[in-house]
Amino acid sequence: MVEGFSRRSEFTLAWGGDITQGNSLTNGLDWGFKQLTRLCSLGVVVILGWIAWVVFTDARPAIAKFGWEFIVSQQWDSSEQLFGGLPYIFGSVVSSFIALIFALPLGLAVAVMTSENLLPAPVRVPIAFLVELIASIPSVIIGLWGIFVFIPVLMPVQGALFKYLGWLPICGTEPFGPSMLVAGLVLTVMIIPTIASISRDILLSVSPSLRSASMALGATRWETICSVILPSASSGIIGATILASR
Repeated sequence: MVEGFSRRSEFTLAWGGDITQGNSLTNGLDWGFKQLTRLCSLGVVVILGWIAWVVFTDARPAIAKFGWEFIVSQQWDSSEQLFGGLPYIFGSVVSSFIALIFALPLGLAVAVMTSENLLPAPVRVPIAFLVELIASIPSVIIGLWGIFVFIPVLMPVQGALFKYLGWLPICGTEPFGPSMLVAGLVLTVMIIPTIASISRDILLSVSPSLRSASMALGATRWETICSVILPSASSGIIGATILASR
């Protein structure tokens, strides 16, 4: 008995030493990984600061010459050296706003439908695949498609909107070419797949325990989606929207 106990003690001590050594190795790897992630995070901040510094230093001559006139002026005359960027800034903001009005609810609806099993698998899987595929298409290709295909299709629609809904302020101007609405719709087609794809991944990453707890309390499926899942994923959805409208 004594001999067996001593052997067992030696065995335990031997393995205890190995465990301690393994723990120290694991702690060292954890410390190294933590320092590496901190270095990578600091690198991102340094790169962003460097980009901002380069943009500021390269724009300093233009700022010194034109000042705020570049932002608030509408004149663009290269012969007179007058360069006003207000129309371009205004057009970018308005077209992006129109695109988000249409793209955010549509993209979020696609994300919910494909992540919460609200559609049969033979329908849900191809839709998710097509969304991922379209999101990988370069924006230049979609822009060219919008110019040569989408805009000519929408031109008669603009005339019909002016004819029958001209009493509305948004449709009260007779169209003489591609309008802000058309530009916004082209951007809508461009950003819907990105919003849907990223939002779907974020919704799938929500903990299943939240769904189970909500349904255990008597909430319906739609109540769980609207009151639990979407609020939990709201920060990621906002990030997806910002990334899509970049």
